Amino acid sequence: MTEERVLAVYIRGVKIYVVLQLGGPGLRIDVGPVITTAADEGGLADGIRQGLEIEVSDEQREMPNLRTYRSPVLSAAGVDSISKFEKGLTYITFRKTPERIEIQPYRCAPGGRGFQAHGKPRELPTNTSMLEIARAILRLAQE
Repeated sequence: MTEERVLAVYIRGVKIYVVLQLGGPGLRIDVGPVITTAADEGGLADGIRQGLEIEVSDEQREMPNLRTYRSPVLSAAGVDSISKFEKGLTYITFRKTPERIEIQPYRCAPGGRGFQAHGKPRELPTNTSMLEIARAILRLAQE
């Protein structure tokens, strides 16, 4: 499996959680630290900026042992199960490449187990500001 590194943006109520994800299609794993911000443009822009710094500084991070894995986002959100965390959740991934920025919204998969991509990734130019990226993510969350 080719490992992808993306930032997950979880919008839940009045908080946003930004965390690095490792994995690939079909399996992505949240790896801390988790950045918790207010659910507004400025907070999200700062969260993405911090997440990108973590992604760059933590390039050697490996996939955790899946037998003992527990998402660090659950602790940050103060819940004890993924099913509780997913209630009322909006999930979007963010990836920055040298060519473009991709924002991919997800929806609950049929049967309520996990998520699946919702449409094609939205693309933005690489010179898009963090505040504009945050606005685009929050607009997608409203759709």
